Amino acid sequence: MRRLIWFGAACSACGMLAAGCGAQGVSAENAPGSLPGSLAAGANAHGTAAKGTGVTADAGSSSMERTLASRGEFAVLGDPRWAPARVTQVVSPSFVGAVGFAALDGPSSSAIIESAAGKPWHVVSELPGQVVAISFSSPSDGAAITVLRGKASPNMAEGPAAYRIWQTRDAGASWRAVWQLTAPPADEMPAATPVLALFGATGYAAVSGQLLRSVDGGATWARVPLQDAVLDAAFPSPARVWLSEVSPQVFRAGNHPAPVVIAESVDGGRTFHTVLTGPSVVPWQANLAMTASGVGVWVVKDLGSWETRVLWTTNGWASWREDMPQVYQGRIAQSVPVLDGDVAYIGLCPGAAPFPGGVTSFDLRTGQASTLATVPYWYSVSLARGPSGTWYAAPSSSEPTGLYESAQGLGAWHRVAPAAPPDVQVIADPALGSARSPMLFGIDGDLFQGTVEESADGGASWRVLARIPRQTPIAVAAGPGKRLAVAAVDASGGNGPLHLWVSRDGGQHWTELGAADLPGSVVQSLMPFGPSDAALSVTADGYLLAIAAMPKDLELASRDGVHWSTVRSVPNDDLALAPAFDGGTVWWLDNHLIRPGGKANGKDTGPVLQPVLTASPAGGNAERTVSLPEGYDALAMAWAGSRGMVVCASSANMDPSRGLTLFVTSDGGATWTARHLAPGLQPKLPGEVVSLALSGDDFGALLADGGLLVTRDGGWTWAYAPGGG
Repeated sequence: MRRLIWFGAACSACGMLAAGCGAQGVSAENAPGSLPGSLAAGANAHGTAAKGTGVTADAGSSSMERTLASRGEFAVLGDPRWAPARVTQVVSPSFVGAVGFAALDGPSSSAIIESAAGKPWHVVSELPGQVVAISFSSPSDGAAITVLRGKASPNMAEGPAAYRIWQTRDAGASWRAVWQLTAPPADEMPAATPVLALFGATGYAAVSGQLLRSVDGGATWARVPLQDAVLDAAFPSPARVWLSEVSPQVFRAGNHPAPVVIAESVDGGRTFHTVLTGPSVVPWQANLAMTASGVGVWVVKDLGSWETRVLWTTNGWASWREDMPQVYQGRIAQSVPVLDGDVAYIGLCPGAAPFPGGVTSFDLRTGQASTLATVPYWYSVSLARGPSGTWYAAPSSSEPTGLYESAQGLGAWHRVAPAAPPDVQVIADPALGSARSPMLFGIDGDLFQGTVEESADGGASWRVLARIPRQTPIAVAAGPGKRLAVAAVDASGGNGPLHLWVSRDGGQHWTELGAADLPGSVVQSLMPFGPSDAALSVTADGYLLAIAAMPKDLELASRDGVHWSTVRSVPNDDLALAPAFDGGTVWWLDNHLIRPGGKANGKDTGPVLQPVLTASPAGGNAERTVSLPEGYDALAMAWAGSRGMVVCASSANMDPSRGLTLFVTSDGGATWTARHLAPGLQPKLPGEVVSLALSGDDFGALLADGGLLVTRDGGWTWAYAPGGG
């Protein structure tokens, strides 16, 4: 499950779960975050023998499996991929003919992606830091600007920013750093927009308030001496340069308003003259767009008042018009405009709740702004137009994101990179395939539509089976024969109905059974990206849907997929986690708070949690509770008959990128074995865990922010599927 919110929970009567409440034996158990070392297998949390928990691999296993089994460890092979949840920001494409290059930014590194002649976008290389601008002058020659934030000193909120310019001459396959600047926080220009433009041998870059010029295709860069600081720049041609500038004293020792100006050069940046003096502000942004014909838009936003002025011209600022949009438009007109004839297209930023983000158009003839698309989770959206007229949106977002594409109109969008793996849930269906090599089905949502996808090669490649307009899938399930079902909700996240889509031929044809109007509290728990998770089951009698959410866990049943009844409704005061079906039994997974976090010896200590599993049979039989050891933060769970697995992080840090532990059972949860990540493999951990699926005795698929991890040996080794990046 992907977590967004940690709900603090007061546990008044938990304490240590007594043996009579279902505490189970766990073998090879160590302290969270540590490795088993030389501990003997078969010891549970209390040092006594646990039945049936020997950590041995079978006779046909590899030497690696036997070594890992003897140590109570598991291994992760390969490297994390660029799945949508790893992307925090996107740099809009730079096109050279039919070839385009863009960048996907993660927290500390970036992927350069490429598309040629309309083919799918794919990763060609990675760069350290976050790419903030990219430009190519030919299909092989290009440059990129990156920024990497250093560690903050004790009295500073942020560390120094290291800017670099990189050059490639082999279509982005390899890069070399050719220029670098480290800007202390006191010298940074927070309103400056990085810009890069290459024209054969001539190149320009605006970085941290400076203007740079290259005369050798980006191999070397020299600073252009200027009196003012550059906030934004436009380069319509190799000789013509437009700058949006302000005095660098604006941000020194407090904020001091000063006039923003537009300066122009017609000799390649050798000389500049002021064309227009704008308002006196402390600039939040002063973004400028110009065309070779002299059409231009200047968006100036004041940091203090949030007031936005939009100035535009059709004759190179010989004359211009000016307007101050209403507060709503003023808060969202922040990205660099993209000009198409007499219309400027601007990416919207929420600015402050509850304003949505998306795309707007600004007609230079009438001065009218029109909202074309609203997307609640898009921030700082940059736009670009491809050679065939296709538009691209490069947002930053608090949710899984990527590069989006739209046909003319800019109202409907779909994500084109990263395209795989599916980002919401992946299941394994041995009925279509085999227990060792099952067919994988996944669901994805990109805020505009949902998709259902399949993979016949363990996640190496994916094929879209169905697109669900304006809906977000929340759960997928395989049933008897070739039956499949997908539960979805409205993509807008409103209080709309639950939708159930079914296929009776393995996903080739799909039918929506109908919309089910559910109680408002149920719909609220199903909102996309909310702190909840869902599981779906297709049985011979109909459908079961389990929803883990606060304040209640819910189990719903339906014979026809339209009329639903509540089977179970239980208050849930802990962090809601993913349920999982095993036939007609639903397993609930909760992290009980044993002790809250605090301070010890002047250092912060994390909370102590205990994963608790509860089996709730559909036939109404008595529930069964299984308690795993304290000190773990359960992330995902799956069952395949008597085989079960729970993926956990340490509850001390609740961070799966710092360590993982697998709890495995082969007897329906009567006994469990702990496997810790082998030493030295922490950099390969995927980040947030999204879903887990099992098939037979050996196969497993773990969907995470770093891609899809697949095991074919019962969970001793996990490898990243190549389709993730």
